[in-house]
Amino acid sequence: MLPSPNSDTKPTMEQIQLEPYIYAPTIDSDGDYIDYYPQNHFIKCQCNGETHLYGKEGFRNHTTTVKHRGWLMHINNNRHNLFRENIRLNELVENQKSIIAKMDIEIQNAKIRENLLKDMMKEMQSPKSPKKSPKID
Repeated sequence: MLPSPNSDTKPTMEQIQLEPYIYAPTIDSDGDYIDYYPQNHFIKCQCNGETHLYGKEGFRNHTTTVKHRGWLMHINNNRHNLFRENIRLNELVENQKSIIAKMDIEIQNAKIRENLLKDMMKEMQSPKSPKKSPKID
């Protein structure tokens, strides 16, 4: 519990958490996903396709619900599909990084061309001043 706003007591680092912890189960020695209880004060669980925010005790209670237990059973039964999906998504991320890098280069080149064209237009629009010939003494 955080101190009241009028209190002189400052909250501890454990009490301050800017973003909630996104929960993912851990893996036991048999390779099965199992629940664990993080020490974070705010925990997001996405077990039923929606995101719910829980405090420590609320999360402990949540892990006993039919929906959460069913979700844990589902990921244990589909772990090979999850592994394949993870590989596919990692490949997709790498592909997206490559596309973004190429587009960044294209943007940089377009900016260079734009600046060159602006400079050329300025030169064309400026009145030509006669060039002075060097003085010879």
